[in-house]
Amino acid sequence: EDNDSIQPLTLYAQINHKRDRDTGNVKLEASTLNIREIESIKADPFGAARVDVFEDVKVGQMSLRALEAKEMTAGNGNGGNNNNNDDERRNGNANAVL
Repeated sequence: EDNDSIQPLTLYAQINHKRDRDTGNVKLEASTLNIREIESIKADPFGAARVDVFEDVKVGQMSLRALEAKEMTAGNGNGGNNNNNDDERRNGNANAVL
């Protein structure tokens, strides 16, 4: 049963994204989902020093879609005032639907 979980800070993906300069739309590319397996080994024959060696293991692929501006403002509970999401878009961050 312990093998059915993923340890914290070991599952990751790097998501490449591009913003269209004319429209401001963000395109998110598909990304490989990896688990980083880390092994600590002796770095010298006496065992005084240790080194962590890691290997990235592909476990899947992830696709994201940036939300449309109208989707980001709908149902946010503040009367359509969505300054936080506007700031996020200006900073290059995109909300996504999995």
